[in-house]
Amino acid sequence: MSMEITFELSDSDLEHFWQVMLNARDKASELDEATIIENARKLLFEVGHSEGSDFIRDRISRLETMIGMVVDTGFGLLPPDPTRCRPPCRSWFQGGSSGHG
Repeated sequence: MSMEITFELSDSDLEHFWQVMLNARDKASELDEATIIENARKLLFEVGHSEGSDFIRDRISRLETMIGMVVDTGFGLLPPDPTRCRPPCRSWFQGGSSGHG
């Protein structure tokens, strides 16, 4: 049996998560691609060998797909290019104003 859960985030909740995202992005910017991939693979291993929930396992399996896309040179994934983003997400990558930057 599955269950759908809905919740509402306040402006202060959103601000908190925005700051968490900015801090994570800052820390990740100090790492090279190989280190980020290695850390992601370690996380996959840890989750795969734990008794996590189906919800977590489903979401974390997407990480494995993304790692595959990054390391597969035949896939043709280009380096990040914020100018190729659609306008709604462009400001996130460029630090523009979406009400938070």
